[in-house]
Amino acid sequence: MKSFFVGLGVVAVIAAGTKTAYAEGEVKKGRVAIMPVDGPEKDWGTKGILESGLVDIFVQGKRFDVIERNAIDSIMKEQKLGASGAVDEGSAVDLGKLLGAEYLIIGKISQAAYEKTEKQELNISTGKYSTSINNTGRVGVSIRLVSVADGKITYSKEFSKGLPFIRNQNKSGEEALGDVCRDVVKDDIREELEA
Repeated sequence: MKSFFVGLGVVAVIAAGTKTAYAEGEVKKGRVAIMPVDGPEKDWGTKGILESGLVDIFVQGKRFDVIERNAIDSIMKEQKLGASGAVDEGSAVDLGKLLGAEYLIIGKISQAAYEKTEKQELNISTGKYSTSINNTGRVGVSIRLVSVADGKITYSKEFSKGLPFIRNQNKSGEEALGDVCRDVVKDDIREELEA
């Protein structure tokens, strides 16, 4: 799953091939801005989990300088962009130019829900019914890489995961969705971006 870095390949090639004047062998990093994550109003905290997970992935990868979220918020406030934190792609590209970013990472929570299913089964030997309850948290995430230079989407991918959880073990639906979202970031997105 190396498709993400095909999109980032241009930045990686530029970053790898550009030496700074400060120290021999030191590589200039590309600059990336991770935009506020968009999604449903009731997201059970998944937008924040996705955004912080993306920041961690890019900072720990050390291939790019990640523009501080406070700088993004400050410019958004100054430019009166997206009171909700989410901005359209055109505004995001303009924002990226103001921030000096080469690429924008735009994340969206497309689904954050949990479902409960009950099933009754008859135990033939006892003649009694028992009820089993299954809870599943499901999170859908999309990630896009947008070039600030021309506004083109150079990478786009959807991730979706559902995990069962047991509510009566002190786990609320919100906590379960947070766990699913962290799992998507940790296992699926990180694996895709680091491949």
